[in-house]
Amino acid sequence: MITVKMTRAEYEAYLLYLKGIEVMRNAKKGEGENSLLDEYLSDPVNVKEIEAGLEDIKAGRISYIDPDNLWKSIR
Repeated sequence: MITVKMTRAEYEAYLLYLKGIEVMRNAKKGEGENSLLDEYLSDPVNVKEIEAGLEDIKAGRISYIDPDNLWKSIR
């Protein structure tokens, strides 16, 4: 087990990153025209989380997150 010390902002960025991976894995076509991604984005809570992540990026609190080197990417 590895323990990594993170600030609250880093932890929230990490959770947002993991949620993004989950969304992309589940973004396949469901029944009808809507995709699961459309369904995910129709939830205001999810949209709020994405907007919060974008604000962190714009404020310089989060830079590019490299999935192969996650810990170095989150600063």
